[in-house]
Amino acid sequence: MHAEPFLLPGAVGAVSLDYLFYEPQTSRVWVPAGGTGSVDVFDTASREFARIEGFTIAERAGHGSKRVVGPSAGSIGDGVAYIGNRATQEVCVVDLRTLARGSCLKLAASTDGIAYVAATQEVWVTTPRTQSLVVLDATNPRVLKQKGMIKLPGDPEGYAVDDAHG
Repeated sequence: MHAEPFLLPGAVGAVSLDYLFYEPQTSRVWVPAGGTGSVDVFDTASREFARIEGFTIAERAGHGSKRVVGPSAGSIGDGVAYIGNRATQEVCVVDLRTLARGSCLKLAASTDGIAYVAATQEVWVTTPRTQSLVVLDATNPRVLKQKGMIKLPGDPEGYAVDDAHG
């Protein structure tokens, strides 16, 4: 089997990627494309990209170098996708049907891993710099509200949710 490369729309040179995620209902792969300020949505049937633009980017220093950060992670919720943006410390809502950006919720620290928890209608967001997991209320999927925070040892980045078992 031959793997076919796909170029991200608008990308010039290397693009920082962190968390890609899959939308099983439509067989689309979501690619938060870091420093491009976009999220590229790849339709596996048509083999084409749709591009969601307008996410803020920023240059950050870390580990002895500088890099451009922006949208970096996401998760599929109830009719929407939730996109974390490291540049603005926000989680933004994107409509799955129209791919239009909706409201954004600013957090106290930069986002990393994001997961929608259907059993509790919550969005869980790791924020390594504050050593915590931020819990967002998604009972209204298009308007997130902070519900709580769980302090954790270390710098949490990713995790797994067992939605089937609550």
